[in-house]
Amino acid sequence: LMDCLWDQLEAAGGQGGGTVDCAKPEISNHYYHRVCENLRFALSHLEALHYVLRERSDLLVKWLAMLEKMQGMNPQRRCTDAHVEYEPEEWKHAHLLEHTMS
Repeated sequence: LMDCLWDQLEAAGGQGGGTVDCAKPEISNHYYHRVCENLRFALSHLEALHYVLRERSDLLVKWLAMLEKMQGMNPQRRCTDAHVEYEPEEWKHAHLLEHTMS
């Protein structure tokens, strides 16, 4: 599950696997959602959580790397020269991804 989620975030990161681009279909179509929910269910079992924390610290490092890819995916820039009538829709996708991953 972690590898599947990593692959989706990598695909949404563009060339070189940079910061997640919320306009990419992997994020805007919420492909990651079921994977996150399955991962949440698996880790809700105490034995599985202990296994990950004690014996598979590489998975914890990968999780932190995924969170790092999400840093700055929805930068808010202040526009002072003109009125912004419509904001881009990507902020919704960024918010849902952050909520789902937390």
